[in-house]
Amino acid sequence: LFNYRNRAYGLDYREENRAAYSYPAMQKLCSAENQQKDKAATLRILDNWLEKNRRAGNPRPKIVFMCVSGGGMRSSLWTLHTFQQADRATNGK
Repeated sequence: LFNYRNRAYGLDYREENRAAYSYPAMQKLCSAENQQKDKAATLRILDNWLEKNRRAGNPRPKIVFMCVSGGGMRSSLWTLHTFQQADRATNGK
């Protein structure tokens, strides 16, 4: 009678349009071909970043990667704090 499932606005929740979360479906998405395409796209992104940020006298600019997880207030605050510390350590560069 009551349905309390949370729904995200704009998503289609009809049964026939739902994504299949099964092992075969995940295997299909994680094919070697898809992995190679993803790797090539990521390398293009990084190469573009390098060309944009490379300067004379500094052929290897610094880059900072943050790997974060979660979605709650505590993880958001920790991520913000981490980025602030990285910004401070690099003098905003």
